[in-house]
Amino acid sequence: MNIVSILNYLLIQIANFFIHLYSECEYIYKQKVHPIVKELLRKENTYDYIYEGEIIHTTTNIKSNNNYVNTDSFDDKYDFIIYNFKKDDKKYGRILEPKHELYNELVITSVLFLVVELVFNNTTYLINLSDPVNYYIENNLLLDYSFLKYYMNINYNISITKDYKLNIIDKKMNTHELTYISSIEFKEGKYTVINSNYDSDNNE
Repeated sequence: MNIVSILNYLLIQIANFFIHLYSECEYIYKQKVHPIVKELLRKENTYDYIYEGEIIHTTTNIKSNNNYVNTDSFDDKYDFIIYNFKKDDKKYGRILEPKHELYNELVITSVLFLVVELVFNNTTYLINLSDPVNYYIENNLLLDYSFLKYYMNINYNISITKDYKLNIIDKKMNTHELTYISSIEFKEGKYTVINSNYDSDNNE
């Protein structure tokens, strides 16, 4: 092997090293650093517009129509809105659907699930509804497909399809298995499991 071949080999190795280093740094920044920086720069009370599991727009003010979410307040299509607010240094998330009432009192529900687990592609993922954001808010409608798609993207960097199962155990040891047609609503200190167009259970 002559000197030219050796130099070419070394240059290729060095180039590959820096390409790999750049890829690793880019991955670490996107997955670890950027979310932290973005969270630090966020104002305490914001409205996040969610579509297909992604935050597509954030604002500190939202238009209303007789105290209901104005569906014309944002031009792009969205699945739901998360109103992020702090109370006693704890982060909370209020889920707002299109035409959802805006200004009813923000009350923390007494409902608390012991277990919420999502099974997707033979892997089980913990769904934490109290930390780092507490979603146990009266009148919240969540754990539907749109919410879970957002949650899994934000917390696990995974894009799910409708082929999943959601297992829930409440404080009374009642168990529920939810699918993509299901959701949970917190109301008056209780929760309701909603499947398509009918209510299946009302507990707590």
